[in-house]
Amino acid sequence: MLKGLKNRFWFIFLSILLGTGCNSSFKNEGEFLYWLNQIENGYLKRNSANGFSLSLKYLPPEYLAYLEVKKGGLDSDEKYESLFNEFNKSRTFLFTIEHQIPGVDATNYNIQSVSEFKERVSKLNFQIKEYIFFKTENGKKFKPVLTTFENLYEIGGKKTFYIVFSKVKEIEDDSDKIDIVFEDPFFETGINHFVFDKKKIKCLPELLFIN
Repeated sequence: MLKGLKNRFWFIFLSILLGTGCNSSFKNEGEFLYWLNQIENGYLKRNSANGFSLSLKYLPPEYLAYLEVKKGGLDSDEKYESLFNEFNKSRTFLFTIEHQIPGVDATNYNIQSVSEFKERVSKLNFQIKEYIFFKTENGKKFKPVLTTFENLYEIGGKKTFYIVFSKVKEIEDDSDKIDIVFEDPFFETGINHFVFDKKKIKCLPELLFIN
């Protein structure tokens, strides 16, 4: 019981420390990533079905620009602003599929032959955009402008994709929600909705480590 109370106190302390509102800020990348991965902050959505865990994480343009500058070893404010303006024209998500049993690989699930495996890999690599879309409140559907299959040769079951949607008024209209739908043809998880509150994902804390 004491251990449970201690864990609860620590969680509350971290919540206060890391903040949950627009007025909060982060001095280092590690703190921000911890905050980004907490469901209650609105940037990460999860579904579970048929033994699979599916998650969709919104990646803000500020952080994407920072990663590109960091990757290139550049330290130019002008370069960052240019990258930020480019990323801000779209909405980028990280889509992750992982079986809850260690060792079960998504690319092998329900696969009976080498030819089926090759077809699965090809579809995940090149056709995932056919099964995931942005759905507006008035029923319009928009497919991603770009999908990238990451960790193709990773040892283990986790598979990740970068999903990019064009950020235009016609897609997002005046709704308060962003509904990303994955109609799963591979893993028998059904139709998965990942619904984001636009007010929450606009409420990005100040990333002090970028400056």
